[in-house]
Amino acid sequence: MLAVRILATVAIAAIAAIAPAAAASAANTPPNPYIPVGVSWVNVPAGDRVYLENFGDSDFDDEEIFYVAAGIECTSGAVTATGPFLTAGDGLDASDCVDATSTPVDPIDTPTRLGSSPFGFPINFFGTTYSSAWPNTNGGIYFDSPDDEYDETLAYLADTSQSSGMFPLGGDLEYTSTDSNFWTAQTTVDGAPAVVFTWEDFNTCCSNTGDISFQIVLINAGGGNFNAWFNYDSFSGFNNGYDASTALINLRTGVTPGSNVLVAQRVDGVPSACTEGDFDEFGSPTDAAFVSALSSGGPYFKVDDAAARTISVWANSLCTLPVNVNVVQDEAADLAAYLQLEDDDFTEYEAVAVGWSTYNLFTAEIDAAELLFNVNVNDLANGATNPLIQRSLNTTVPGRFIIGQRGGVTVTDPAALGLGTPGGPTLAATGLSDLSGGAILAGVLLLGGLGVAFARRRSTV
Repeated sequence: MLAVRILATVAIAAIAAIAPAAAASAANTPPNPYIPVGVSWVNVPAGDRVYLENFGDSDFDDEEIFYVAAGIECTSGAVTATGPFLTAGDGLDASDCVDATSTPVDPIDTPTRLGSSPFGFPINFFGTTYSSAWPNTNGGIYFDSPDDEYDETLAYLADTSQSSGMFPLGGDLEYTSTDSNFWTAQTTVDGAPAVVFTWEDFNTCCSNTGDISFQIVLINAGGGNFNAWFNYDSFSGFNNGYDASTALINLRTGVTPGSNVLVAQRVDGVPSACTEGDFDEFGSPTDAAFVSALSSGGPYFKVDDAAARTISVWANSLCTLPVNVNVVQDEAADLAAYLQLEDDDFTEYEAVAVGWSTYNLFTAEIDAAELLFNVNVNDLANGATNPLIQRSLNTTVPGRFIIGQRGGVTVTDPAALGLGTPGGPTLAATGLSDLSGGAILAGVLLLGGLGVAFARRRSTV
């Protein structure tokens, strides 16, 4: 079996009352100066931030980021840093670090979660309680294990890592020591405990160019419930992403034996004309013959009925030779599996994963809330007709999306999030063709059967 593996200009002070958490020491290498230019940013006093220590390296590309706790001293190269600080990769070990008693210690051991970054409070994320996560340089934080994947859909990111995660901007990014900062901080927002993960002035890979700055802020709503703010301060020079348009099919609920017509989770941007494509299978498909036929005969695909979310798959460029499904996925024997089709024609463009996803370690089920599904990254750039830094969701603050979870289920309705009804005409003025508050509830949830999250509970970690 294969290994089974998501406007009105408003002063910041008017949006959130932010108070410092307990003071934390900075690492030895001073951070680069950064002044946010927008109003979405959650600023935290410098003494409360825990920064990425670069230990003299010039840049970090495709790196997992680990938390080194207070009182641990590590030396790498010519730099000595005392925790708390963050470190990229997994190079530090007991030969580099000692605790307060001068005893050698491995500060970032993954099985014990020593290297995960603490929130200061628990969250119930799709039925599992977490109080820490592993960020990476590619715009994500992972809950079950560290990972450095990039430029894929949320479903792919969950499957390849076999981990649940959040992705304020899941692209191919790099930290450059002369420009970039990464920091995390425990703080309060509007009087509630919060944790901030911040990527400042990251570059696009692999050119040392661009200014890509964003945050994810998790705000404790009590009982494991939380709200999340996805904040964007700059999106300039990004030239990566996943190949769009894509379509995702659950091989149990989205197929009918004897038919080449599949029900996709969403068909946004998928062409109605016959389109050459590629595909990925997630998990272990029961219908290996169907997957093999797709591989040998194309695939070619097109939207049949956008309202019904149906896509047909074919073996030739005229879409006249169907590739039929033989059997539905046998989840009892083979666990869950999915098919992701990708446009491989001249109309292809790149999109970026924004949102969160979960991977069930026992069933291989994936659930996701993808906020910018199949949106062309060129439309999101600073200065574009509909830039990311001017978009908003459930708020009138430009550059901020707000979603949350209640009882382990994704919530996008502003009233359920405790936000009231956001700005009316002001919200409409943000130019959001794809995001418009609670109206996106049905569209934002990809998996789990028409937007219903999987009901399950795993162990607390």
